[in-house]
Amino acid sequence: MTIRDYLKKHGALVTDGAMGTYCSLIREKQNDLVESVTAQDPETVRRIHREYLQAGARMLNSNTFAANTYKMEISRQELKDLLKRAYRLAREEAAPFGAFVAADIGPLPEMEDTEEITLDEVMDEYRFIIDCFLEEGAMLFNFETFSTAAYAPLLAGYVKSQRPDAFVICSFAVNSSGTTLRGLSIQRIFDELSQEETIDGIGLNCGTGPTHLFDNLSRVDFGSKIVSLVPNASYPEIIDGRIVYSQNPDYFAEFLVKARDLGVQILGGCCGTTPDHIRALSRQLAGRPQTPVEPVVPKPRRKAPRSVGVNRLAEKIQQGRFVIAVELPPPGTPDVRDILEMARMMKEAGADVVTFSDSPLGRARTNPIALSAKIRREVGIETLPHMCCRDRNIIAIKSDLMGAYMEQLHNVLLVTGDPIPAAERNEITSIFNLNSFKLIELVANMNADLFRENPFVIAGALDLNVPQPDKAVARMARKHALGARYFMTQPIYEQRVVDYIREQHLNRDHPILAGIMPVVNYRNARFLDNEIPGINIPGRVMERFWPEMSREEGELTGTRVAWETIEQLLDHVSGIYLVTPLNRIRMVEKLVRKIRNLI
Repeated sequence: MTIRDYLKKHGALVTDGAMGTYCSLIREKQNDLVESVTAQDPETVRRIHREYLQAGARMLNSNTFAANTYKMEISRQELKDLLKRAYRLAREEAAPFGAFVAADIGPLPEMEDTEEITLDEVMDEYRFIIDCFLEEGAMLFNFETFSTAAYAPLLAGYVKSQRPDAFVICSFAVNSSGTTLRGLSIQRIFDELSQEETIDGIGLNCGTGPTHLFDNLSRVDFGSKIVSLVPNASYPEIIDGRIVYSQNPDYFAEFLVKARDLGVQILGGCCGTTPDHIRALSRQLAGRPQTPVEPVVPKPRRKAPRSVGVNRLAEKIQQGRFVIAVELPPPGTPDVRDILEMARMMKEAGADVVTFSDSPLGRARTNPIALSAKIRREVGIETLPHMCCRDRNIIAIKSDLMGAYMEQLHNVLLVTGDPIPAAERNEITSIFNLNSFKLIELVANMNADLFRENPFVIAGALDLNVPQPDKAVARMARKHALGARYFMTQPIYEQRVVDYIREQHLNRDHPILAGIMPVVNYRNARFLDNEIPGINIPGRVMERFWPEMSREEGELTGTRVAWETIEQLLDHVSGIYLVTPLNRIRMVEKLVRKIRNLI
């Protein structure tokens, strides 16, 4: 009997509950990787499978959620042995009950931005895992706890290319607001995947307890796809250093029965659930015949208020008009009088936008969003705050974005961010929930749902100073596919980078603002060359400076060198991105006026 046949006959399929948290409970110790217990203590895994089956589950998930070489740090052969053993063990326990066994596959680490693992490596690992299950005869695949829909069609397509009759479920973890970690809403998940013929079921799992998952799903048009709902037992709390979930089987089951009436056909439990939850669910499903209900028609969502005025920066970029951007140094104190004056100077000189980095070099500076809002309001020039991934978790990032939107800021440069200085790492902890790719995707998803009236126009960073600029261009293309609309380069000093931009016609496909930071003097040139990662001051530039130069001579030479680079790039980029060196705003003002007079 196939799953489809089972569902036609019974209406609903009950799956198992948690493996990891329940295993920790009965073994009385925390399991960092419960997948390893399959080899270390297989009888406990058998016991858990058996208890769920005895409680009424008719679908088991193999104990393989985090089984991959990256998470477990094992070889491919060791992984293959583990996957096969876990699947066989579940199948042996399921056989007497006539239950289905799903090849359970969780998300892989996807830190492409740091090149820890590339996109091709991610897919190669997934295919290897799928092949191991296929060799065991798996006909049911459960890809669960995903935060992006990008991989779902690829993974389901690969399964179906190898085994057309397989049944594929793609399930996503959402928070109480109904969005994934990457800002993908439940409705968009169903909208994007409902037409994918290779995906048989779409689900929600983990993230929150039954109330929020049910409430969010009840407001969604999930079309004709088979739907699964697998909530946590509750919100967790920490007691004596241990993560504890409320034990509320009847309450849990009550909401899943409501989900069944809504049309959900696959029901089970995730973190914190036990056989008692599945037993209560099975009992309540059997005792209450299905009473179909219509999904709640959501009231029109209150949209974020439309901003007053036009996004002049975005308008210029879209129209192909030349842009002059100036980065001003965010102060290390709340006194912003000097920055306000600099911004006024830049506006008068002809700059289109002023931009502020996000605590560069890992040093605390005035918040770029607050500073951008103040300057836009008081000076009347477009602003472009940078946002990095280092100092905020996803919750804080989303909050900052909503604050920026409230302040009518709709331009943002998204970067990974500089690391914390080594000497301070014992006292300050970096937070990297995301990288620049994932941050771009998050903002693009929020644009589609929350900021539709006036979405953020996303800029991405482009570093062409690397030894292999083709790789940087490939990264730029990926960022563009995720939602970045134009790119700002690191400061350019080397002739090879200028030649590369011109010869490769990089600006043809994606608007590029070429980064220029004038050198101030000999000491500054040496500092940039030796202490700032990614910057190389070539000999032809270095020899233009000498230690005994006066301040005026240094600034004059630095301005000339910068202009020579700008002249070569003017016809090959969409704009110039001037970075103010060491508060020498007069140097930048001269360059802005010169560019404005020429274009």
